Amino acid sequence: MLMIIFMHKDFIIIFLNYGSCAYTSEDVRRIVAAGKKVAMIGIENAYPVGPDLSNIEKFYDLGGRYMSLAHNGHNQFSDSNTGESDDIYWHGGLSEMGRFAIREMNRLGIMIDISHPSRDSIMQTLALSQAPVIASHSAARALADHSRNLDDDMLLALKENGGVVQTVAFGSYVNEARRVYLAGDGDREDAPPATVADFVDHIDYLVDLIGIDHVGISSDFDGGGGLVGWNDASESFNVTLELVRRGYTAARCRFRANTNFGFVLITRCLRGDGNGTTNRVSAIQCALGTTQHFHLLDIEQLLIELTGVGEQYPVNDHRGGQF
Repeated sequence: MLMIIFMHKDFIIIFLNYGSCAYTSEDVRRIVAAGKKVAMIGIENAYPVGPDLSNIEKFYDLGGRYMSLAHNGHNQFSDSNTGESDDIYWHGGLSEMGRFAIREMNRLGIMIDISHPSRDSIMQTLALSQAPVIASHSAARALADHSRNLDDDMLLALKENGGVVQTVAFGSYVNEARRVYLAGDGDREDAPPATVADFVDHIDYLVDLIGIDHVGISSDFDGGGGLVGWNDASESFNVTLELVRRGYTAARCRFRANTNFGFVLITRCLRGDGNGTTNRVSAIQCALGTTQHFHLLDIEQLLIELTGVGEQYPVNDHRGGQF
C-alpha cells in the first residue's frame, strides 16, 4: 500500500511543473486560481484494505480522496459488475463490511466511486451513503449495454444522491455496435469505431435525463480509453468542438469539464473529522484539461504475499473483458 501511494506521490513531483496535488477543497481552489491543473489520489479497489477497516483512514492519511469498493472482481466489500458474465455473486451487492466501509468513508470524507461495483451494490450504496457519490468513468447503459454503464434507475438514484457521473471515452462503453462485435470475440482492429460523436451522444442523454449539474467528462486514457478523434489529451479540443456544434455554450462546457467534479461535488462532500472541523474533502483528480481517471496498480498478489489477506478473501477477478 505504501509503495503504491509513494509511486503516486512521485508522479505528483513530476507533475508539479503543470499542476499540484490537492487534498482539500481549499487546495483545489488555490491551485485553480494559480492557473495550474489539479491532481488527487484515488484507490480504485478497496481490496487492499484487507479485513481491517482502520486501514481506510490510513489510505486517507496517505492522501487518498476517493475509493471504489470493488474493481474487476468481487472482494470482501462488494460484488463487481463483472458478475454479470457468469451470474455469480458473493454478497448480493454490498457485504456487511462494505456497509461499514461506506460509513467510514463518509466520516473521513473519502468519495465513494460506483463505476466498477455491481448494480445491486451501486443501488445499495446510493441508499446508504450520506454524501454524494461519483461514477468516475461510466456512460449510459440505455445507449450501450455494458455492465460498466449505468441504467436509468441508477442514474436517477445518483441524481437524488446529489452525485456526478463522468461520461467515459471508452469505445465499447459508448458504441453499442463495437461492444457487440468485441463481445463476440471479433478482432479489435475490425471492430466498428467509437467516435467523439458517440461519446457526446452519451453526454446529451445523461444531461437530458439527470441534468447538467450531475454530468462530467472522463477520458480513462490510462485504462484503455480513447476514441476516434479523442485518443489522447492533445485532441481534447475535438470534444469541445462537438459540444459547441450541439449548442452547448462555452460556460456550460467549462462547467461540465471542471466545475461538477472540481467544485460542486467537493463542496457537497465536506465532512467533519470528529473535532468539529470540516477540512476533509473527497474528490476526483482533474488534469490535462478534463477529468482523467488514474489507476492504482494491481497489488492483490503483493498483499497475498505480505499479509495473507488473499487466503481469507480469495481474488475472484473476472478479467479479460472486451473493451
